[in-house]
Parts: sequence; C-alpha cells; structure tokens
Amino acid sequence: MIAECVNVLTKIYKAPKNKAAESLIDILRYKGIANLDRGELIRALTLYSERDIDIVDCILCVKASGPNTSLFSFDRELNKMSESNR
Repeated sequence: MIAECVNVLTKIYKAPKNKAAESLIDILRYKGIANLDRGELIRALTLYSERDIDIVDCILCVKASGPNTSLFSFDRELNKMSESNR
C-alpha cells in the first residue's frame, strides 16, 4: 500500500520524492493510524528519500535488516545497501 501511495504521489501528482516520503511518514506517525510494521515503513521511506532507489527495494532492504534475515538480489548495489543497514 505504501509503495502504491509513493508511486501515485510521485508519478501521477509529480510530487518530489522527499516530500512524498515526508508526508507519508507524517501519516504513519499519526496516533490514529495502527500499523504493525510502522517503524520499518518509516525507515524505508527515509531510505527512499535519501537514496536513488525504488521504494519497493527500500522496503525489501529494511525488511531484510532484521536478525536471521538476508536479502539476495541480482542488483549488487541493493545487496551492498542491505548489508550496510544491518
């Protein structure tokens, strides 16, 4: 769902990626919003605003940064980033 929101904001409405990420982070932090992976999504959106990679790759990278998890991709840069986020 977050990936769809990012794509609509940046592709359809032409919002800058850092503004789209910032707005979605604000929504996730709103006390009325319940989400089990809120912290991971906030980290993924922060990573998205800082790097030149797709939001889905950012989510994968953050999800793979937990204990006993790893990310394997043919994208070497994504693998490096995943390792550095541990």
